[in-house]
Parts: sequence; C-alpha cells; structure tokens
Amino acid sequence: MVPQANTGNSFADFLLGIPTYGQVQGLPVVQYRGTQSNLFAQDTWRLTPKLTLNYGLSWYVETPPDPQGWARKAVHGFDPVSGLLTYAALGQLDPKATSTDLNNFAPRFGLAWQSGFLRGAVIRAGAGIYYAQYPWIVAQFPIIFSPPFTGGEVFANPQNNPMPTYVLGENIFPAELIAVLTTTYAKNLPAGTQASALDPNLRTGYISQWNFSIQKGLGKSDSIEWTYMGSSGHRLLYYTDLSQCRPTPDLYCSAAAKPWPRYNLLAWIDSSGNSSYEGLIAKYDHRMAGGLNLRFEYALAKALTDAWQSSQTSSNQISDCRSCDKGPATFDVRHRAVASAVWEVPFGRGRRLGSSISRVVDLVAGAWNLTGIAAFATGQPVYLTAPNQTDGLFDTPLPNRVCDGRDSRLSGNIRNNGFLWFDTTCFPVPPAGYFGNSGRTVLNGPGLNNWDVGLEKNFSLAGETTRLQLRAETFNTWNHAQFEQPNGNAGAGANFGRISAARPPRLIQVAAKIYW
Repeated sequence: MVPQANTGNSFADFLLGIPTYGQVQGLPVVQYRGTQSNLFAQDTWRLTPKLTLNYGLSWYVETPPDPQGWARKAVHGFDPVSGLLTYAALGQLDPKATSTDLNNFAPRFGLAWQSGFLRGAVIRAGAGIYYAQYPWIVAQFPIIFSPPFTGGEVFANPQNNPMPTYVLGENIFPAELIAVLTTTYAKNLPAGTQASALDPNLRTGYISQWNFSIQKGLGKSDSIEWTYMGSSGHRLLYYTDLSQCRPTPDLYCSAAAKPWPRYNLLAWIDSSGNSSYEGLIAKYDHRMAGGLNLRFEYALAKALTDAWQSSQTSSNQISDCRSCDKGPATFDVRHRAVASAVWEVPFGRGRRLGSSISRVVDLVAGAWNLTGIAAFATGQPVYLTAPNQTDGLFDTPLPNRVCDGRDSRLSGNIRNNGFLWFDTTCFPVPPAGYFGNSGRTVLNGPGLNNWDVGLEKNFSLAGETTRLQLRAETFNTWNHAQFEQPNGNAGAGANFGRISAARPPRLIQVAAKIYW
C-alpha cells in the first residue's frame, strides 16, 4: 500500500512520532566575570553668599564580559581585512571579544547664583557626562549564531509528502555536530553562511547633559522660570549587517555589490550610534494664596537619533549609512503644555466663607478641595517600515515617499474615513531589489488633549493628627478619544495608515485614606 498525502490523522501522527515542525533554540549556559570601578572626587565651594559652585570628576571603568569554562574557546570575531571569521580557540582573538575602555572620564559642574542686577532672580546652570554600564545582552553574539555553533536546530516535514523525512527517536534533534576548528575552517565556509560578531573596539556609551535656568519671583506668591536643557548621546549600540549590499545612487541593492558574498548575514554590533535632545521650558507658578495654587508649563523640544532600535533584531535600512535614517526619535514631542490647579473651595468652617456654619452643614458642603490637570501635546512620530525588497536579514526597510503624505482632511475626519490618518498613496512599497527613499519618522501621529479632575475632603477623627480623606478622581474627564499611533507598515495592506487602538476612556476612581 502506498501512503497518500492529506489522508492521515493528526493524533495518529503524534502517536507515531511524526510531527510537522519543531525547533530547539536558545542560549547556552555561559558564566561570565566582570568588574566595575568608579572613582570620583567632588566639592562644593560657596564662593560668595550669593554664588555657590559644585564640581567633580569621576572615572568609570568596567571590564567586558569574560566567559568562563568551555565558552572561552567558543568566542569568535570577524576580520574585515581578510573577510574571515576568527576564533579564540585558534588564538586569533581574546576570549573577552572587546577591549576595556579606559577613557571614561566624567566631569561635572554646577552653579547657583542669586543675581544682583536681576532683583529676585536666581540663575542655575549645570553640565556633566554620564556613562552607561556595559550592555551584557550583546555578550552572546561572539559565542553563538556563527559556525560551528548554531545555537539551535529546526526541522519541518513537508505536508504534501506522505513519507516523513523526520521521525522522533531517529533523526529529530540529533546531537549538534561541532566541526573541528583549523586554520582553514573559516576559508571553507559555504556561501550563504550566517554569522555574528562584536566590534572589538566597542566603547562605553555615554550621555552629555547641560542646562541653564532663570527663576524670578513676582511678588510673594508668583514666580516664573525659563529653562534650556540639552543632552547628546554617543557610542550607542548600533546593529548592522556588514554583508549587506552597497546600494547604487538610485538605491538599487545588487547582490554583486555585497562586500563579502560568502555571508548571507553578518550581524555586527558596534558603538557608533548617536542621539540628541534640546528643549526650552517656560513655567509659571502661583503658590497657595487665597486657597488657589496654579502651575502652567510649556515645552518646545526636539529629539533626534541615527541608531534605530525598535527591537533587539532591527537596525537602520542601509547598514553603512546612519545619516540616511537620522530623524526625530519615536518619543519626540515637539510641543507640550500642562496646566494644573489645586483650589481650596473658600466655603466651610475655618475658611473665608461660611466660617460660622454648623458642623452638620460643614460635614456635607464645607472644606472641599478641587484639583485638575490639563495636558496638551503634539503627536509623536509614526515609525514607518516596509516589506523587505532586498533580501537583507538584519535591516528595517522603508517605503518610498512620492508626496508629502500629511493631509488634514484625513486626520481631521478619521471617524468618518475608516480611521485613516495620512495619505498612504504617498508611501508605496519600493520595487523588488530597491531600498525605500522615505525618512523613518517624517509623519506625526495623533496628539494629546487630556483632562483629569479630582475632588477631596478631609474629616477630623480622634485628635488633631488623625483624619479621614475621601477622594474621587476622573481621568480623561471629558472622555475625549485619545488615539494611539496609526499602522506605519506599508506592507499592511488596508491597515496601513489606519488607527486601530485608543488610550483609556474616562476612568473614575473613588478612594478613602486614613492619616495618623
């Protein structure tokens, strides 16, 4: 009898040990060692009664992960000169894979000055450099994901073939064969090899921060403040594919333009990424006077980056061109305004109105406090992607951009147009073999218009210190629809450019607290 396709029973296949698909994948157990040292010195100098200086210097040193045991011989790297993998087992590189960064000096400075020529004004300024810890998650790259260590196995039985190729107990998940490493092993790797490595010159990421502010009092109860703050991040992790083709000026990706055609993927992590942020903030404070406390704040800011990492397996579209993808970060909010108020309603015993009312009336209608927060912000950038048209395995492709895409007629009428936020015809999928020419974050999503309101009352219990507080709060009080980001994937068909989710609707919370 000849077996026939598509006539069996799935449970019978299970009992016979004939699965359709299976995989074993994961990180091997590796023990690492590393050390951290942070030497610092700081001082505060009150130069005059109105001028105080703070300054210091630190030196941060962290040794890279040092694998122990069997893993010391499993470490591998990549030599861009020869285009070949290198191995610690052959003495071609140090098991630590990356060198220790000894140049992590972090100066810091700050001052506070009560100005003489601006009466009632205080000037503050500060600047400093701050280093990040070693990103230990990348320590896996020099050990697995490269031959002869694959880090897992996958099998699949063709469903249209009645004779199974893989059967449990015979040839499913056999012991992984580890090739014998020789000096000629790397030269003989077949075409289509996938590998990964770390830049041996990986450096510690750091961020520089600076700020300058002027705060001035306006009478006894009011003050204004202007603040400029900025930061710049450098040596950020950058995920790339060294084997990716080098595109032509029209963004065509030819397989013949691959620098190392031996590799189908050469995942590489270095520390070449950058980011920046600058913001100008204006504040007005009206401190409690007449039972009213007010605060208004407006921020104009911009955040940029050239190292996109929406996940641990994504990177820029063109590996060797970070500037091609440089643009506003996904968390960039250009304009944001927030107003908050705390109002002691001036009615009740001990307050400006109704101080002589009875305790019963005061218990119901007196001594209430009203709070509110209103927040308004422009939308964050939409993260655009597209189907992969170049067969790259470690990039995040982009669509083409043939027109602007921003259309207020769409964004202002999304409830009646199927929740379409922007003109998707402006962002077609590139032809096969081409990269997209669009920027990563050239469009902004929906903004924010949110109001939160609270009402509270305190009741005295035993003595003067024990009290009961009842509080009712509403979040998104007017129940505005606060939409989430639209779908930015040009390959999502009818869902591309559409909004499919919203932030929480109106929420009501009632609470009771006892203070003593």
